[in-house]
Amino acid sequence: MPKVSIIIPTYNRADLLPRAVQSVINQTYKDWELLIVDDGSADNTKEVVEKFAKKDPRIKYFYKENGGQGSARNLGIKNARGEWILPLDSDDALLPDGVEKLLSATQKQSADIVWGKTWRVAEEGRKILGIGGATPSSVLLRRKIFLDYGFYDEDRNLIAGEDVDHLYRLQPILENGSIHLISINEPVAIYFLHTGQSTSLLKPDKLLIKADAMIQKWNNHEPKGLLWRTNMAHQWRNKGVYEILLGRKSDGLKSLEKSMTLRRSLGTAVLWCAGCFGRVSFVWFILPIRRFFENGILRVAMVDFLLRHISDRMYVKNSVAFIKHFGKK
Repeated sequence: MPKVSIIIPTYNRADLLPRAVQSVINQTYKDWELLIVDDGSADNTKEVVEKFAKKDPRIKYFYKENGGQGSARNLGIKNARGEWILPLDSDDALLPDGVEKLLSATQKQSADIVWGKTWRVAEEGRKILGIGGATPSSVLLRRKIFLDYGFYDEDRNLIAGEDVDHLYRLQPILENGSIHLISINEPVAIYFLHTGQSTSLLKPDKLLIKADAMIQKWNNHEPKGLLWRTNMAHQWRNKGVYEILLGRKSDGLKSLEKSMTLRRSLGTAVLWCAGCFGRVSFVWFILPIRRFFENGILRVAMVDFLLRHISDRMYVKNSVAFIKHFGKK
């Protein structure tokens, strides 16, 4: 039985998929299986996967009608045979020793979830942006967690936020010590930024749908403590940014104000000031720091919060330190 089940959900990514698959084949740790879940692609994804599968029986192909990334991930998990799950995005890649590093960390510290860091690379020009925080492709989780505490939410409106939502739902379990989460200060994967990404600032309308869906979903969660306020503050801030980019200045400023009532933030205050001058000025302000938003700040904030507040019981001393920390690359 394979120790690690690597799951790649994919949709019309036949051009990018080989890079992700090859990165799995190149792993120094060999006891793995790769489950590629085709979420209703209209391109030649099946043919691409079959070429790899003919050469390596550890690679398996699953097809399903289009239902979103959450449902694709869940299908892979349900068909997995490994003790551990690694959810690799189809446009990312693992470093050769990525799985080995993550698995070694779980054994050394008896962890159930381990997060690693990622190299951030701009697709155009192959520019290395530096080392960033956690992404779905840099996490290893026990499969038992999904079986005992639930799978990813399959709500399509979450877009690419199902991993954040899943981690949030695990909060009570993490707090009572039933499962143990750790992080390692080493990169284990490569996160590629490219023009076709669904998380691009060029598509604020889709990102606004995601923020609204997250706010609506988390608004019904209990308990509503510091972690809840942190998450909601980030979503209201994201919502405000996207509204301003869409020309809805008044709505955007109100959303940013809502974010600051939930959690004081120097960064949000600066965004509010920039937003007062309108969309054009706001865009000129955002462009130099757009990576800050594209690199999944909410996910980084979630993981960092859990590690420092649940694992170490430490608290952020002030807003400036909070923003400086999450702005690191």
